[in-house]
Amino acid sequence: MSKKLPTKEVVDLFFTHIKPQLPGPHKPVLINIHGFLGSKVTFHSVNRSISPHLNTDIFTVDIRDHGDSPQAHPMTYPAFTKDMLHFIDTKVPKGRPIDFVGYSMGGRIAMMLALNKSLKDRVRRVVAIDVPPYTTPTLPVELNNNWKLINEIASGQLRIKRGGIQWRNKCIDLLGIYFGGGFLRQECNYVSKNNKLIEYYLPVQEFPNVVEDMKKWEITNDMDASNGSVELLVQRGLKSCMVDSDYNLIRKVFPNAQVQEFNTSHNLIFEEYDRCVESIINFLKSE
Repeated sequence: MSKKLPTKEVVDLFFTHIKPQLPGPHKPVLINIHGFLGSKVTFHSVNRSISPHLNTDIFTVDIRDHGDSPQAHPMTYPAFTKDMLHFIDTKVPKGRPIDFVGYSMGGRIAMMLALNKSLKDRVRRVVAIDVPPYTTPTLPVELNNNWKLINEIASGQLRIKRGGIQWRNKCIDLLGIYFGGGFLRQECNYVSKNNKLIEYYLPVQEFPNVVEDMKKWEITNDMDASNGSVELLVQRGLKSCMVDSDYNLIRKVFPNAQVQEFNTSHNLIFEEYDRCVESIINFLKSE
């Protein structure tokens, strides 16, 4: 199979930046990282809720192959972390401490960054939303099912024609707004032409192993195996398969970790929005 996308070691990530009303040059900056197939849009409402309480610089990124950031191979955790390190080096004020909030895959990227030797003593706190610092044998069923549907639509196995409103309604009915976003953002899909089928923003056939890769926890040569100085909050959805009930597995990597339980599926941030946001604010504001 010929590939449409290039291979790049590092890409420049697209991001939004919320500036504080009262600048504090020594306050930790906050960096938000979305989950698999998501984008910075995931954190739009969260940022509106937390920014008045934190009064600091808030950066929200699109990781490679997501949102408005460049598309390139590989789509792996080492590639994500290299991009993020480049982003921090070029866009984040020098010397400022860093807090992270990451949802799902984004939480795993954040925890890997907290172990990176180049950020040693700079990362202060991490909120990992329904994701642990170890390999997960399974992923939420909704992720697997929707990735399968995306591939079936993108390949034409499940035929949805461009144009009108019906294609959009079908996508939302099948995938919802979150997983259907990759079709909804494609302008060509809104124009009926020669009965062509709708297209996905990413050539998904070039990433056949990505779901398996998203399960992995990878310690690379530029990372420590554990970090006792970083404070970690794992928000666990009790109806999700992602976080094991043995929380000592988390503390092997981050001894200074706590877990807060939510009666939700993996979609924790959406199902218990108010409590999730309150938890983030209280954790990041505390001295």
